[in-house]
Amino acid sequence: MDYQSIKILSNDFTFLSELDVYTSLRFKRAWQSYGDFEIHLIGQQPYAQIGNYIMLSNNADKVGIIKSVTRNAGPEGITTTLKGYHLNGIMTQRIVLPYTDNANHGYFCVPKKAVGQAVVPAPAETVLKSFVKACFPTKQNDPRHIDMLIATDQLRGNKTVWLSRYDQLDEVLQSICEYTDVGYKVWLDTANKTLVFDISTGVDRTAGQSDNSRVIMSTEYESINSLDIQNDTAKQKNVGYAAGVGEDENRLVIAITNDNTMATGLERSEVFIDCGTLEAAETDESLSLSDEGKHKLLDYKTQASITASYNPAGSFAYERDFDLGDLVTIADRQLNIQVDKRITEIEECYEAKSISINLTFGTAPEHLNRVIKSFLPAVK
Repeated sequence: MDYQSIKILSNDFTFLSELDVYTSLRFKRAWQSYGDFEIHLIGQQPYAQIGNYIMLSNNADKVGIIKSVTRNAGPEGITTTLKGYHLNGIMTQRIVLPYTDNANHGYFCVPKKAVGQAVVPAPAETVLKSFVKACFPTKQNDPRHIDMLIATDQLRGNKTVWLSRYDQLDEVLQSICEYTDVGYKVWLDTANKTLVFDISTGVDRTAGQSDNSRVIMSTEYESINSLDIQNDTAKQKNVGYAAGVGEDENRLVIAITNDNTMATGLERSEVFIDCGTLEAAETDESLSLSDEGKHKLLDYKTQASITASYNPAGSFAYERDFDLGDLVTIADRQLNIQVDKRITEIEECYEAKSISINLTFGTAPEHLNRVIKSFLPAVK
């Protein structure tokens, strides 16, 4: 692995400067959410301004927006610290506005419901791109418009129906991705100076398949230096009482689960789920209360993640043999584990005398702001 140069681009993607010398660089990408970065530089760096972009070398997938600039004057001179998020973080800047017609019960729905027409589940790619297109309109005179191309819909991913009402777009996209096992990415088309939104399906590189080269993350094979496994059931709920239409004792409430059977006894852990005004009927022409309840119940799943420190001198080369979103096999004899997991986060760290790569497999540990939000009641 080589050290990365840092290009600084203006907010219209015009090249401004290139930085080859820095004291540290940390850049994280996430498959179903957004990563962030932090860069420590020497001097004031006049082009390091909030709203400008940074790009690692010439990699269009490793582009971020500067959101914070700190300059410090000390005994050794002036230093500058830049912080921001990966392009995927643009999705945090929009909320989902609902349709206003009665047929959709005050929600933005994909597929959109029409009176008298059946609701047919759509591929994950269609659902994701419909939400993004609605939040970033193509009309240039629309105040929510930005220069972003949405890649052609190839109808990939598991089919589903999704509803939202004034939710943060990034949280909606993450929930859809986790439910349908796909990712998304925003990258920079440098030739046309525009952003591009697309989904990512990853590559199956597990030990049990033969279509692609296999990748086994193991300390025994020296592909990783260390392995940490986390299982946290503190927030886990497996039965939800989804509430839809009506008020007080007349409000419609049904019990739902994402398991094959309803848990009982001490294995049962319940939560109330507010689904607004949705109906319960399981028909093609209704927006199903049970489906929306099952979606929201996923917010209370077990937090199970595996993190590893990648060994660049080991068996597999980063970005050649594996990358973000790929499905790989993790094996460790000491921990008695062999499991296939997605690479959901990759963090690159460049220090003065070392380079390290940290990998997260499966569901990433929950960010603090999402934990706090889950405890705050909201009327939408």
